[in-house]
Amino acid sequence: VYHHVDRNRLTEKYFKEVHRRQGASRLLFRRRSSIGLVLRLVRAVCQFSLFALIGKERQRYRSKGRIYHYLGMLEAKRSRAHHPG
Repeated sequence: VYHHVDRNRLTEKYFKEVHRRQGASRLLFRRRSSIGLVLRLVRAVCQFSLFALIGKERQRYRSKGRIYHYLGMLEAKRSRAHHPG
């Protein structure tokens, strides 16, 4: 199966934005504590670093997506705390 992918989707900026938006929207469905999110973010950063060191490109890429995902969740949580309801 061939899927045409718009070149605008092949940028770091787009990748980052998509994962941050996914994280922010997922926060609506999954209640997570800030501490839990920070711990998950730290784990994703450690995994990213490890996979970068040992050359596991696919796992590094997925970890980077998780980093942006958890950052999006934290940003949404912080935004809701400043602008409740």
